[in-house]
Amino acid sequence: MRYWQTKYGTLVERLLWGWSSVYLVSFNNHYILVDTGPAVMSGTLLKKLLYLGITHIDALVLTHTHFDHTGSAAVLKEKFKMPVIVHHSEAKYLESGISPLPHGSIPPTKFIYNLGAARVEHKFRVKRVIPDILVDESFDLSVFGLNARLVHTPGHTKGSCSMIIDGQIAISGDTCVSLLPGRAFPPWADDPETLVKSWKTLLDTGCELFLPMHHWNITRKTLEMEYEKRRT
Repeated sequence: MRYWQTKYGTLVERLLWGWSSVYLVSFNNHYILVDTGPAVMSGTLLKKLLYLGITHIDALVLTHTHFDHTGSAAVLKEKFKMPVIVHHSEAKYLESGISPLPHGSIPPTKFIYNLGAARVEHKFRVKRVIPDILVDESFDLSVFGLNARLVHTPGHTKGSCSMIIDGQIAISGDTCVSLLPGRAFPPWADDPETLVKSWKTLLDTGCELFLPMHHWNITRKTLEMEYEKRRT
């Protein structure tokens, strides 16, 4: 596990890393879990939470509803009885267990998607979850005891959201992904042009560090450079 702390004392711990990261954000015994990883990692995630002595979670935030971010949501909601938060445009996927595969955003992934994503999409279903709180353009998370908020950052998916913590750290879902140092453009995105505009939304928060759900952390300087290069 790796962790970061804001100057105000909010702790961000990365519980899972690899296939898809999971973050636990905490302050004064209040906890928000961000994403859950795929279903095959449910046992590992629960063991990590047990190791940390976590007996309650105030809320579960889902940055979007792809299977590798929501696969353990049903198990966790049943165990911790916490509200599940997701953007309203993706609530129907969570409720049905459908996980639409994202479009490719670079030539290799475009080829893979066009090869037959629709034919295999049924293999990526997850257990159904009824969301409790639906987000629009923003949502204040202070009701759960943390100085944090969600902002709508579409592009990877229509309902992608990012969590802004103390105005310093952003958990950015798949809105930016660093496959290589100095990069932020994800290989999968339904709407790449809108995604780049969402980078401006993230930069406008003032955050200095962006924690994606895949691969390496992204600095503000890197995201600024990528935005200037790709904006239209």
